[in-house]
Formats: sequence, C-alpha cells, structure tokens
Amino acid sequence: MTRGTRKREREDHNSGTGTAQPRLPAEIMEEILSRLPVKSLIRFQGVCKSWCNLFSDPRFITMNLKQSTETNRRSRLIISTASTFYSVDLQAFDRAKRLHVPFPRPLGKIHVLGSCNGIVCLTLSQHEKRIHLWNPISRDFQDVPLRAFDLRYRRMFVGFGYNPTSDVYKIVQIYTFFDSSFKSTKTVVDVYKLQMNAHGRTHHLGEVEYEIKEDGTWLQLSQAPGNRALHWMARRRDDPYNHLSPEVLVSFDLEDEKFREVQLPEPTKESGGQLRLTSLDGCLSVFCISYPWDVDVWVMKDYGLKHSWIKKLSFNVSDIASGTKFFRPVGFGINGEVIVLDDIDGKSIFLYDPVSKRTRNVQIPGRTRYINTYVESLVAFRDADYVDG
Repeated sequence: MTRGTRKREREDHNSGTGTAQPRLPAEIMEEILSRLPVKSLIRFQGVCKSWCNLFSDPRFITMNLKQSTETNRRSRLIISTASTFYSVDLQAFDRAKRLHVPFPRPLGKIHVLGSCNGIVCLTLSQHEKRIHLWNPISRDFQDVPLRAFDLRYRRMFVGFGYNPTSDVYKIVQIYTFFDSSFKSTKTVVDVYKLQMNAHGRTHHLGEVEYEIKEDGTWLQLSQAPGNRALHWMARRRDDPYNHLSPEVLVSFDLEDEKFREVQLPEPTKESGGQLRLTSLDGCLSVFCISYPWDVDVWVMKDYGLKHSWIKKLSFNVSDIASGTKFFRPVGFGINGEVIVLDDIDGKSIFLYDPVSKRTRNVQIPGRTRYINTYVESLVAFRDADYVDG
C-alpha cells in the first residue's frame, strides 16, 4: 500500500465516505443493551464512561428489569441457610451457586423478609432497628432505619413492593402490639417510600383491623391490576386469639395505601387445607394443601373477580418424590413447573412438571431457612436518612 493510498483512506474515514462502521443511534443501542443479562452489563461498565452512567440511570434500569420480567429468562431461586446464601437458575436447574454475602457470618440470626425486583429485604437479627436491602447480583447493600418500636410488640411483618404507576418502592412495616393491659392487641402500619437516586421518606399509616398470618409471607403480582398491591393471608382482629377463625386474603394497594379483602375460592374455605400464596403466569394463585399428600392450585384469571377463580391443577406429593411426606410448595418455574422443598431435611428442592410428570432435583449444602423466586436486576437505592413526611 502506497503512502498516497493510506492518505486517501484516512481522508475517506474522516469525511465519512470510506469503510468506517456507522454508529448506532443512542436509542437503538440502549434497546440492545437493555436486553442483556445483568451480569454482562456489570462487566461492561468499564467499557466507557457513557455506558457506566447509562447502567445506573433509573430509566435504563427499569427497561432492563421489564425485559427480565417479561421474558422470565433471568428468574432464579434464592436460598438462605445458616451459613450462606445460594442461587439456582430456574432454566438450567442443575446446581446451587454460592453467593457473595456482604454481611457478617454466621447467618443464623439473619431473617429474610422477601424480595422485589431483584432486591432482597432482610434483617440481621430479630430485634434490629434497620432493614437491609441487598442486590445479590450487583452486590449493592443499603440500610433503611426503622421507626423505634414499643417493647410490647408481639410480631413484626414487612412487605416490600414496587408501584409501577408512580415508579416508587415501598416498605410496609406491620407491628402487632399488646395494649397497656397486655390483654388485647392492635396492629399498626408504617410505610417507607424509596426511589432510585432519591432520598427516602417514611410516614405512619395508623391502625388496621387485620392480623397477618404467622409466617408473614407476602406476594406481589407481575401483571396489572394486581401488580401494585402486596398480598398477605391474615385474620380479622375481631377475634385475634381464635386461631380457628377463617383466614382472609388481604391486599395493600401501594398507590392509595389502603387494605382490602380479596375473595378466596369457595372450595378452599370448605376443604380446611393450608393456604399458601403464589403467582402463576402473573396471576394471583394459592396452593391449597391437604396434608400429608394432596395439593390443589387455584388461579384468579381476572384480578379481583371472585368468579374468575379456577382450579388449574392438582397433584399428589408422591408424584414428585416417593417417601416425601413433609413438603413445602414454593412457587412455579419458568414453564409452569411446580417448585417444592422437602421439609424433612431442607436440602432437596424439586422442579415438577405436572404435564410430563417428570421431576428434577437440586441439592443444597445445608438446611434451607428461606427460599423464594427472584429476578436479576440493576435496581439499587442510595444510602440516605429517612425523614418523616
């Protein structure tokens, strides 16, 4: 190649008429990047400053999260034991991967409260005055201070959800107290409002007429209109000490911050089985467990309409693992498989396909203390004081 040829090529490149590759428009590049797995985006943060800034932009984080939830490709199980945390890919379902834990060990006193959009909500001890928000993928770890509580409290429950209408996250803190005579109880609620790259705010909501069921498990749906509410199994407070009183399903709307009852399917009320909340294809669902063997799955096809409950499937625990008598349905896999934990040893997790009747199994190195599904995300919150208001 002669000197003149090289010069012409440089001139063509500089004038944009040569063989230089054209740059993609920013909006197309953002769309492409938003479809990548979170782990890839974390690795790419060092490519250039503009990408690093983009990956921390709340708008881009929401785009990436939407891709994750709609495709279900990045759904995982998160599992805690007395010594560490593990993650299981629901698509491969072949092994438990140990997670990097940014808090002190042993983890025996850690209480996992749940997760939302890739953020795990937990406390490091039963009476700690902070809630910790941890992203296992990005390893971000932030603290949320709790309001000082009365020493007469019986139980504390926490829900953590996202309101897509206002793009706001909220922590709902529910306390059950004894009154001054220690003869009756009341339930009060505080709400903490969080946004990415913004300071948090908290306010006292007041007293409510429900007592949350003992395990305190909450559920948020992925499909509208139930996607802006948290759901619990509860009992009305008109008879708080009667544990035989009927359970009710309550929702807490993250927009107007009101509790409402959602009607359960009638057959579950008559069966006397244990009810566990879950979600199937984004719809509100319940496991109705008649120990020791049978499980019915009910799905509310149109949220809020009682007549839309249908029995989606039924199975017997012997279909999953012979000899397993004590088990805990956890939720559903990517393709509608049932996730079940063996409650005897707490180390065996099954993925059961009710169509093919096939079962896969993953072993956890330690007894499971907490297990639930979560989705990988870049969501994070800035450390800040939380002010009343």
